[in-house]
Amino acid sequence: MSLRTRQAVLQAGVTLLARKPTASMSEVAEAAGVGRATVFRLFDSRERLLKALAHEAIREIDRVAEEAASAATSATDALRLVLQSAVGTAEHVQFLWTAAEVWQDPEVVSAYERQSQELTDLLVAARDEGAFRADVPASWLTSVSDGLMWAAARSVSEGALGRKQATDLLWQTLMTGLGPRERT
Repeated sequence: MSLRTRQAVLQAGVTLLARKPTASMSEVAEAAGVGRATVFRLFDSRERLLKALAHEAIREIDRVAEEAASAATSATDALRLVLQSAVGTAEHVQFLWTAAEVWQDPEVVSAYERQSQELTDLLVAARDEGAFRADVPASWLTSVSDGLMWAAARSVSEGALGRKQATDLLWQTLMTGLGPRERT
């Protein structure tokens, strides 16, 4: 089986399952333009396909976040770029949020916890730069950012918003809600 076939199945799987979490292996095969037997040769069960998709999604989110952060001039700039890049992987984010079965896998949980801690560290660094109110707990910054990322990714994935509009709204909402208070 070629690497290109595997990648086609993974891409079709993440796209389809982000929108329809109950999609069958046959539906994934159809979306990938391959036979059902091909999908089963690559991933002998739906569970293994979901696990492979989760790891692929995590790798892709890591890749775009690292690339985005490398161009940043400050923690706040890195945060903005990382959040924008995460929305750019909308289907991957959406898949991870909707594929409940993958959260039984300790490796997936560990990778998510690592990503969450990295986001928290970046949020705290941005807060230390004055981007957010000092009285906002790190856990709240992370929860709100995570929720806004999911909402933006879902809006893009469903076609309700374009990527730029979703990322602009995510950033504006985050900064308006948690940014420094206006002096009166």
